[in-house]
Amino acid sequence: MPRKTETRILIIRGTSAETWAVGEQGTIIRCNTFGCDDLSGGIGSTYVDLAPYSLGGALVVGDSLSNCSSTSCDLRVSVAGVESAEAVVGNKTEVWLGGAMGVLVKIDRQAGQAQVIPSGTTDRLTGMWMSSSGEVWAVGRRSMI
Repeated sequence: MPRKTETRILIIRGTSAETWAVGEQGTIIRCNTFGCDDLSGGIGSTYVDLAPYSLGGALVVGDSLSNCSSTSCDLRVSVAGVESAEAVVGNKTEVWLGGAMGVLVKIDRQAGQAQVIPSGTTDRLTGMWMSSSGEVWAVGRRSMI
């Protein structure tokens, strides 16, 4: 059965067990075989990317970074210093954000510390991928790092 929303959905990601979708005005939807849950919670950001990291867990990024469980989402970090983060990837221990001017930020989830990592490009980073061993790749308008 289709799931309708009043806001525009910008990205969808998932596995065979669950699917996450994010979009304008803080829209966050999680679906599984039992149905869909609206986890938006009035945060208000427009989310442009998401990274499921475990069953029932995902990171979403836009004007802010939020950590979502199967029942709710919590605002974790304002990403104003990243200048409109457009990409996120992560796992249970670390989060990577990519944005304008090639900025890469690595966040240690246990320590709660963020570190800017030189990327070697000034392109806006728009997509990221993390291997199971923790190796991170990012792409931009004209770059792959």
